[in-house]
Amino acid sequence: MPQENLGDKPAKTSNLGVDDFYTGGDPKIRSILLLVHEGHYEEALLHFEALPEGAFDEGAVAYYYGVALASTRTDPEGTKQAFKMLNFALNSGFSEYWVLFHRGMLYQRLGNVAAAAQDYKKAIALEPDGEYTKVLQTTLGEIDRQKNLTMAADKGTAKPSMHRSRLEETYALKMNNREARFHRVSSLLRELVSRDIKVKYRGSLLGLLWSVLSPLLMMVVLTIIFSTIFRNDIPNFPIYYLSGYLIFTLNSEATQEGMYSIISNASLLKKVYVPKYLFPVSKVFTALVNSIFSIIAMFIIMIITGAPFYPTLLMIPVLLVYTTMFSCGLTLFLSAVGTRFRDLCYIYSVVVFAWMFFTPLFYPASSLSGLALFLMNFNPLYHLVNFSRSIILYGVMPPLWLNLACLGLGVGALLVGGFTFSKLQKKFIFYI
Repeated sequence: MPQENLGDKPAKTSNLGVDDFYTGGDPKIRSILLLVHEGHYEEALLHFEALPEGAFDEGAVAYYYGVALASTRTDPEGTKQAFKMLNFALNSGFSEYWVLFHRGMLYQRLGNVAAAAQDYKKAIALEPDGEYTKVLQTTLGEIDRQKNLTMAADKGTAKPSMHRSRLEETYALKMNNREARFHRVSSLLRELVSRDIKVKYRGSLLGLLWSVLSPLLMMVVLTIIFSTIFRNDIPNFPIYYLSGYLIFTLNSEATQEGMYSIISNASLLKKVYVPKYLFPVSKVFTALVNSIFSIIAMFIIMIITGAPFYPTLLMIPVLLVYTTMFSCGLTLFLSAVGTRFRDLCYIYSVVVFAWMFFTPLFYPASSLSGLALFLMNFNPLYHLVNFSRSIILYGVMPPLWLNLACLGLGVGALLVGGFTFSKLQKKFIFYI
């Protein structure tokens, strides 16, 4: 894509995406370029090889093909083809910054540090504040330092004790990159959660105050209904119901909103690279924030009904951690499978409705017997609800086995959900 001139400076291209570079309009080619953009090089190569030869006449296609080759092929033929594609992209007017960046990396991998340094310097000169310019500057510094050490060693004047080893510097650079990546991911996660909460109450007169008022009013209605119309013999029934309802709502809200998160953010995923798991995870944390507001509302109900406040209430954060882990794993699984099989989204809404009755929210589990009671033990929310009622309603510390069961449910769900999501996310681009 030719650069536009802004005075004497070239247009900044280091933060542009596939849609900014590729103007061909072929959705198949665009999907392949997105795979490269997201780091799925091997899969992209399979699709590139099926394209007709004329498809590589466009600079953007040649560039992305060159990047995929440079990132996966180490044989002489693959390396030669990677250089050919990157050089063609450079000559066709594609973003010089990115071509020089990747060609320099290819030179460096082959041991030609002089050519790599030359490309890096050109890229830095083009865009001093480019997205990866700091990385290039650090790499250039490492190349110069190694060059100086080599020259000093040849002259017999090297002083290794005055320098950190290359391994130490590489480790330090990796740690800095990890910290920067963690900061970017956590910041984006906060923004997504904040956006969901703001959008939910946008345009209302009371705004965020509804985050407490809404669950409070709903709990008042439910308390009146189940305490008067559907009377029962359960002591302190309002809190009995609410302590279980909070856990069930956290899980159902997180999973039902999260399973649509990839589909609803399709336009964003097609334009820029964003870690896909952030979208379902953000829905889980949004549900967690809402549940915290609901807990505040429950405390108000406890004051109104005269329910005691036990020291075990301090275990509520542990309960929320267990529930969030389980909900997060389940949400990752549902969002991954639901993106491919849309029918699951409709089926799951029925499953949630049935799950509500299969969880002892408004009836005691002791009222069940035989097969029903046996099957109840396989309901994950049954154990989380028991944990909740132990610390909120009865003021009893949950036994070790219940803690281990809830922790095991959370870890197991995260492992299964995370594995499923990581395996299926490469195909998302073809179904959104």
